[in-house]
Amino acid sequence: MTKNNIEVPSSKLPHGNEKVLFSGNLVNPTKALLLLHGRGATAVDILSITPYLNIQDDVLVLAPQAADNTWYPRPFTELQDVNQPNLNSSIERISTLISFLDSEFKISAEQIALAGFSQGACLVSEYVKHYPKIYLAVAIYSGGFIGEDREVNQQIAGSLGHTPIYIGCDQEDFHIPKLRVSKTAEYLSDHGADVTLRFYSNFGHIIHSEGVDFLKDALSKT
Repeated sequence: MTKNNIEVPSSKLPHGNEKVLFSGNLVNPTKALLLLHGRGATAVDILSITPYLNIQDDVLVLAPQAADNTWYPRPFTELQDVNQPNLNSSIERISTLISFLDSEFKISAEQIALAGFSQGACLVSEYVKHYPKIYLAVAIYSGGFIGEDREVNQQIAGSLGHTPIYIGCDQEDFHIPKLRVSKTAEYLSDHGADVTLRFYSNFGHIIHSEGVDFLKDALSKT
């Protein structure tokens, strides 16, 4: 069952008043999965992976929608300023939903899994970089840190505390430079995460089944 009538806090930022789709346990969840779609896609699109995740009865799934189906306008390897204010609004939207889970259901970060594809993957990686703590799991499907190299190399204090993180990408992905993916994995590992990095051949710009299995296993753990 999917619903979009659960009220979450809104803002006047670009994505702050867009719908959020919910599925799974809508009453008394103890864990949550936050899914972020890619450029030109929708919350409905990213929710399409949930049948493959064997979602347990205690999991609430959230999928926010980006304004005009795009989280930020320019390529993710460009200076962050050229993607404002949309980029900050995207990060704010994740923060709002995580705070909502805590206030509404008493679900803390340690019981929240974050996953995103393409633009959504870039946002997930950028979020956990700037808000380092222990998460249930993080899945970065074809993405990496946002910004130019000097922004990517910026060090943020804090630890991810052995958070399991999967990063998967085609080694020749037209949209995602391999070096950026490697730098993202290295940074997250250096900040305490247990990172699984996978480069694939003839993978394409899609979500690989190994990444789905990673998320399914993480959500099934008690």
